[in-house]
Amino acid sequence: MANFHPQQPEASRKTVYHIPFTECSRFWGREDIIARIDEALLAESSTKSIRSFALYGMGGVGKTQIALRYASVSREKLDAIFWISAESSVTIGQSFREIAKTLGLIKPDTETDDNAVMLEVKQWLSSTKSRWLLIYDNADDLSAMKYAWPAGSVGSILITSRDSTAAFSLASSGCQVTPFDTDSGSAALLNILGLDMDSTSNQEEAKAITSTLGGLPLALNQIGGFISQRKIPLKNFLGLYNRNSASVDAKSTTSMDYNLTLATVWEMALSKLSGSSKTLHMTLSFLDPDYIHEALLHDGALQVNDASLEFMADEIEYVLLQLIQTYGN
Repeated sequence: MANFHPQQPEASRKTVYHIPFTECSRFWGREDIIARIDEALLAESSTKSIRSFALYGMGGVGKTQIALRYASVSREKLDAIFWISAESSVTIGQSFREIAKTLGLIKPDTETDDNAVMLEVKQWLSSTKSRWLLIYDNADDLSAMKYAWPAGSVGSILITSRDSTAAFSLASSGCQVTPFDTDSGSAALLNILGLDMDSTSNQEEAKAITSTLGGLPLALNQIGGFISQRKIPLKNFLGLYNRNSASVDAKSTTSMDYNLTLATVWEMALSKLSGSSKTLHMTLSFLDPDYIHEALLHDGALQVNDASLEFMADEIEYVLLQLIQTYGN
């Protein structure tokens, strides 16, 4: 396996780090949860079996970002860290294939069956002396996870799931991830915005916004980007939000505060998109968010007789959209 030499001294060992996502640059808090994960997965023990820990809670509370953060801070402690998108058997198979390529178990252009690839990776995990961590993100489907669980004695597994029953059916321990309290949420929002955290007025406005958004990290992050991009004074935001909330509520078929909060956040963000960006957004919504190839959009637009998609085939517009995607948040 390229670039992986477990027999090397600790100081010279290079961690195999297969994480297809970038950690939020302004991740905030959650130190207590990170410490609990570390204690459960890496503390010294005489038990010779895989350790597992589950993060469970409703969507938007930051489970995936906590997992990404833990992966980042654990690089110096482990020999290999792998990420598995566990939404379905298809995404699990795709993730195992990427891991197999990273480990050099299959060639990049191989057409080996997903089950065979998964078996290769699981055999490596069960036989290696290297300390590894597998992260199963969005492991809500127990039937999809049935054949994806490895054996071994030197590894650890971290799971994120919205379903507490599924989480504890898989992991030996875990904790519920809840929204930020008012103080933590306001600090997180001010951190996202790069505003003075010691300012009393900033704290009061940020706390009011946090309370309105229910402390949901996902909503706070999206709203932080919206406020920053539109250069909206913090004190003016809630009025704008409440107007959009009333509009969303009038169209909504549910009265759940959680759904209404996120729906309002998305409504505000999407309402500011250009026609081309809205078309792109709608097109992307039909695809797996973790495995969208740029060529699929650019080359595919050349084959479709639809004026609304012509911008995807235009190199200049395409580059601009890439820049928006990269730097827009």
